[in-house]
Amino acid sequence: MKGTSTNINNSIAFASQHAIDALRQIEVTKGKDRAKLLEKMLRLETAHFTSGQYKHTGSAGMEDGKWPNLPQGSYSTIKMNDNHLTGAAKLRTFIKWNSVYSFLLYLSDYIDRHSGNFARWNSTNETKQASYRKEVNSIKNKTII
Repeated sequence: MKGTSTNINNSIAFASQHAIDALRQIEVTKGKDRAKLLEKMLRLETAHFTSGQYKHTGSAGMEDGKWPNLPQGSYSTIKMNDNHLTGAAKLRTFIKWNSVYSFLLYLSDYIDRHSGNFARWNSTNETKQASYRKEVNSIKNKTII
């Protein structure tokens, strides 16, 4: 069960410390190499934990209804503008994770479900995956070193 849907004005913001704490937990549960990769991805996807979508959802901004295998009880939904759209129809429903750690567990499992291909998170197009892989690998770790 998803939980409740909230308006962005009522949402609790996630801070950079939430991401740092979650990454340290991931290092313990999933290992240093996975934690380093997830940190790079999270930093890229959230402008180093400063994007509005991160602050309101605890993730990179995942639109509701587009993600399989979501763990029950680990998220609710929130209505907010989609940064990738223009025009009047920008308001969308996004997944709001209960914790950044829950999101990172989902992201780690997603990578495992796709045979370690972390770039699939960004696109199913191989050319776009190569570009994303290069971009992720250019990010410097600051938490998991």
